[in-house]
Amino acid sequence: MAPSVPATRLVLTPGSVARAVVLVAGWLILLAVVARARGSLVLFGLGVVGAALTLPLVGYLSRWIPRWLAILLVSLVAAGAVGLVGYRAVDEVDRQTDRVADAIDESVARIEATPRYSDLADRLDLQQRASELTKTLREDVSLDASRLSELAPTLASGASDIFIIWLFAVMMLAAGPPFVAAFVRLFPSPITQARVRMVITVAHRRTTRYVGLMLLRAAALFGLTFTCAALLGLRVPTVLGLAVAFLSLFPCFGLFVGGVVFAIASALKWPDLVGPIVLLAIVIQALDVVYVQQRIERHSVAVRSLLLLVASLIGWEVEGVRGVVIATVATIFLVAAAEAGMAIRDGRMVDPGLEVLPFAAVGSESSAKVVPPLS
Repeated sequence: MAPSVPATRLVLTPGSVARAVVLVAGWLILLAVVARARGSLVLFGLGVVGAALTLPLVGYLSRWIPRWLAILLVSLVAAGAVGLVGYRAVDEVDRQTDRVADAIDESVARIEATPRYSDLADRLDLQQRASELTKTLREDVSLDASRLSELAPTLASGASDIFIIWLFAVMMLAAGPPFVAAFVRLFPSPITQARVRMVITVAHRRTTRYVGLMLLRAAALFGLTFTCAALLGLRVPTVLGLAVAFLSLFPCFGLFVGGVVFAIASALKWPDLVGPIVLLAIVIQALDVVYVQQRIERHSVAVRSLLLLVASLIGWEVEGVRGVVIATVATIFLVAAAEAGMAIRDGRMVDPGLEVLPFAAVGSESSAKVVPPLS
């Protein structure tokens, strides 16, 4: 018969109570500070994301020109590109919003006049729903001259936020690597420092590669969608292109959802094409998963669609579009870091900790199979 183990009793002492109170108070103070500084922290996070994604280009240019000049050139080019693309996108979306409203009115009238769809339109109360939608588009989305004075404070605040994000990005391009090195030195063991440094380096490289390849694919899909919408005579090719490009960032299902959006938009002018477009979207999504997405993940990191979707929803709930950007990039980096750490643990990647061990310890493990780092 096993001997009985005496039950552990919780003993409260003045010291333990004081430590618990200090710990809880510290967490409450930290949460209060984060809540009050939420706006600034979000801008700083966007600056960090921008700096992390452009750092490889800075490192590449630093081989031929001074680093400060490379940072200046990259930051100015990135700011100009983002400003130009953003201006053109907003201008096109604004002009096409009125076209969408007109197209909806005309299409609803044509559908109600068609004997094949008139009964369905009456049962769905299509005229009333379309009137509400077009009213929202014209009054809340379109940037007409009468609303400029109303939107002036919001536009000025947005411009100042963009400038602050750019400043943070420039600062992190200059000071980011020393910050990372200082963080690595916080670990007491040289072996742990070497492993953490390797994990951060590999995760950063794979994250930037994944984001870059996904953005290139999104740009290609934007051009393809824009061309198809223009050939079909749809009035919103830019809006449809942006929608499909954004949805394509979610692997395994984004292109299918984008195809459904395209089919709904084409139904306003070509109702008979809805079914074929949805079927084509299914085929394109399957081909993308089998051929394109696998190659992207093979050269970067494999991130599941559900994980990206959850991160995007959390980011949207917390901080809208800016929260989506920060949450998705942070999720990709964490997945890449976890993958690199497990690769080191399982021997699929060179363990940098072996390089700082004594020679005898290294010799005892020299027979282990070592695979070069994943590209």
